[in-house]
Amino acid sequence: MAENPTTRVFISWSGEQSRKVAAALHRYLPCMIRVTVFMSEHDIGSGRRWARQLSEALADSNFGVMCLTPDNINSPWILFEAGALTKHLEMAACGLLCAGLEPTHISGPLSQFQHQRFDRSGILRMLAEVNAVSWWIYTGACFQY
Repeated sequence: MAENPTTRVFISWSGEQSRKVAAALHRYLPCMIRVTVFMSEHDIGSGRRWARQLSEALADSNFGVMCLTPDNINSPWILFEAGALTKHLEMAACGLLCAGLEPTHISGPLSQFQHQRFDRSGILRMLAEVNAVSWWIYTGACFQY
């Protein structure tokens, strides 16, 4: 029997506020929708070559979530990972706006993404977007926002 493909979500973060949001997404996204989630803090083992594992996770992901805060919108890591996420044309990515960040605060390379606020409606929209690239499509009213 062939194994089902896996939808992989890469979570990008930089700084304490976005790390907390990323950790919550890492824990709860697989409970809400059938995905495998990568977060560097949890998924790169001790003694591993982190750059290689990070590159592989970026290349293998179907969807990216960038946890954005006022403190990290110009972070070199966020910008690097955002660029790597969009390297593949079929790749989708979403900026999750945290800590009062508004779409009008985003400029430069990050402005090319569709962003969602970190609230109930924004999370449901993000789930619907992940669902749209998933091999396992949930139908019905589960993502009404």
